Amino acid sequence: MIKESIDTLISEGPVVHSMFIIGADSDTKESINKTIQYSVESKSQSSQFTILFPIPGTRLYRCMREQDRIYIGDWDYYDGTHSVILPKNLSPLELQKKFFRGYRIFYRRRLSYWILLRIGFFIWKTTYRKYMRYIRYISRKLKREGIKWGAFRKTMNDIIDDLPHSLSQSFQQKKDPIR
Repeated sequence: MIKESIDTLISEGPVVHSMFIIGADSDTKESINKTIQYSVESKSQSSQFTILFPIPGTRLYRCMREQDRIYIGDWDYYDGTHSVILPKNLSPLELQKKFFRGYRIFYRRRLSYWILLRIGFFIWKTTYRKYMRYIRYISRKLKREGIKWGAFRKTMNDIIDDLPHSLSQSFQQKKDPIR
């Protein structure tokens, strides 16, 4: 029904912009890949991908706080382009890579967009170099501790308590695990 609606809109003339949120508890690598593929098949002229993030005062925020799944407390990263919560079925790094992949797949058919996208991602990655090192560290730490993506263990809270909850904290530690 959504595809038919988009086709109808396109035939009538307006530009169609599709928006997708990835990183919900029900999302897996496969479901995110299907979402990305759907974005291409929808024939929208433009697309936007956002990583799920909790906004204070919402039910999602309370739930993530109670489960201690928020691993970045720095508000500079709560913009929809950074993974700030621990997803259930994949690591924060895998989610971040899927976010990039969504844009690459959707815009690869338009050369000018693809070139601008590559420049944009280069700027994004150099700007947030510390963030990328941090989520790589978090993902490796959770993997080493035996966290199975898809089935959280009860020891999750113990592992999360040991993690630095902000980028500045992680860089102030004497033994900086990120460097």
